Amino acid sequence: MPETIDVEKLMRNAKEQFERGSAWDQVTPHASPRMAPDMAAIARASRSLRFRKSLVGQIPPAPSTLRARASGVLVKMISRSLFWFTGRLDDFHSSVVEASDLQSAALTNLAWSGQQTRELLDRVNGQLEELSVALTAETTARECSEQPLSAAVDKSARKLRMLEVSCRRLEIALDQRQPRNYRAEPETRPEIPNPSMESPTVPGKRHWEIGICGTFDVSNYGDLLFPLIAEVELRRRLGDVTLRRFSYYSKTSPSWPYEVTPLAELPEMLPRLDGLLIGGGLLIRFDKDVAPGYDAPDLNIHHPTGYWLSPALMALQHNVPVAWNAPGTGGSDLPEWGEPLLELALGLSQYVAVRDELSRAELQPLTCRPIALVPDTAFGLPNLLDVRAAPSAEFARIAKTYGLENPYIVFQPNLGFEPLLGMIRNHPERFDKFHFLVLPISPEFGEHARSVDLDLPRVIRLDEWPHPAVIAELIGRSEAAVGHSLHFNISAIVAGVPVFRRVDLSTGKFTGLKDFETIFVLPPNGHVDADWFLARVGRKAPSSAALAALGALDDHWNRIAAIFQQERPQTAPALSRFWQSLPGLLEKAGEAPARSDTSADRLMPELSSGNASLAARHAG
Repeated sequence: MPETIDVEKLMRNAKEQFERGSAWDQVTPHASPRMAPDMAAIARASRSLRFRKSLVGQIPPAPSTLRARASGVLVKMISRSLFWFTGRLDDFHSSVVEASDLQSAALTNLAWSGQQTRELLDRVNGQLEELSVALTAETTARECSEQPLSAAVDKSARKLRMLEVSCRRLEIALDQRQPRNYRAEPETRPEIPNPSMESPTVPGKRHWEIGICGTFDVSNYGDLLFPLIAEVELRRRLGDVTLRRFSYYSKTSPSWPYEVTPLAELPEMLPRLDGLLIGGGLLIRFDKDVAPGYDAPDLNIHHPTGYWLSPALMALQHNVPVAWNAPGTGGSDLPEWGEPLLELALGLSQYVAVRDELSRAELQPLTCRPIALVPDTAFGLPNLLDVRAAPSAEFARIAKTYGLENPYIVFQPNLGFEPLLGMIRNHPERFDKFHFLVLPISPEFGEHARSVDLDLPRVIRLDEWPHPAVIAELIGRSEAAVGHSLHFNISAIVAGVPVFRRVDLSTGKFTGLKDFETIFVLPPNGHVDADWFLARVGRKAPSSAALAALGALDDHWNRIAAIFQQERPQTAPALSRFWQSLPGLLEKAGEAPARSDTSADRLMPELSSGNASLAARHAG
């Protein structure tokens, strides 16, 4: 009897084999043809299925025996009695065969399509390999051609640097040819006038009115120092000088160290100014967090550029010479809208100086003019205050009122000095000669005399916040200064007072202090040795580095005074051309806000024109 065929198993196997082949083709386009369905086997199975279907219901051959004939008669009777079933069974078998034929035809078409696809993929792969070879060759050729170009660019950059150096030398030479009457100073340093008193007028000199912009309306020691130092330095060189201090808010004495004019009045006062100083301090910034709650009083004044960038541009519009008085950058990202404005202000200013290398690295790419690197102007405190002389009347009053006697150690109320305080408490006999003065430096940022619990014997806390010059004197007459503030540290350095810090000098604005040998960083493990600390306590003569910083600032102020003495620069035309192009820039920015180069590209002609006019003026 023929072998029974399991049609369902056959179809299931064929389906599984087809699905394996289809999945393999999707995952691996270059699959081997051996993974495709075996079409010959499927064809043989289809023919076998049709043959076996024809045998269903047929009586097989039988021998000519009585038993066989009886069985045949019985089978025929049963077959006739199942006439209703035999037809349906035959229809089912016919449908199965027809489905098998259709499946076979579909698989044949799929196999042919798969073969065509593989051949197409092979051709595409060959073309990709050819393109890869061609691209590699083109890349190699481009690299070879770019090497001479790169060398030429480097050569041009070197020539540009040499040209900048030559221009700088020429500028210095021209500057030296200008009359410098203020250089004829006596061999000994004259007595420095008190900035709060009117300076005597130097014969033959007119009255000067000079502005300075910054955050002079906040109770922060460093910010309040800059105008005091600037006034002394300018009077030493120019004689009769009135310094106008501009900040957001109006301040008046005696509740404030000096008068501060609100920036809202600057536009009306600018035409009569002989010069404008920008800074110093951490001034060049675009972030809003300048001080807690500190913001522009008027919506028409942008914060924070309203106290540094806008005044510089307004001064240049009025042909007022602008000098950047060693400010620093805040490290915030330069916004796209601010870049062309800052480029314009730097490029047209007569003198730009910053206080640290990080600030110069951020600003130098924005201008073709060299940016000077000078010490923070607080290093000029010795020209404002001589701690070797007799104490001031205000210092004597505070010392008498609070019982402050020498020697004393001054503490800025900062957290982080607990190990040092613990060491002092554990060795009271070694510190029994010292008073400990708690001196807030920045009430604006939450410092006050009791913000840190010193818990030391003979500790003195002031119930008032002294004048900035008196704060400098309190620091400068101490035997050691413990604190983190930059200008707290500088005030001690210039007086020869050792400084003790917890944070190192490797980052930010403090990098300008790294070369001073009288700054000591407390051990990071929290253990402070009493012998190590006391060996470094004691006020001495200012270090050579502090004297060198003072000398560098002398050149800085000489340059500023010379700029103010020269003929007014003609910077207004460059600003006017910029204002002329501004509506178009704003229109383009509004039409295509996604374009990042609209403002910068359109502004470059104005910047180039402004720089060219400056170069022509100096060359003449």
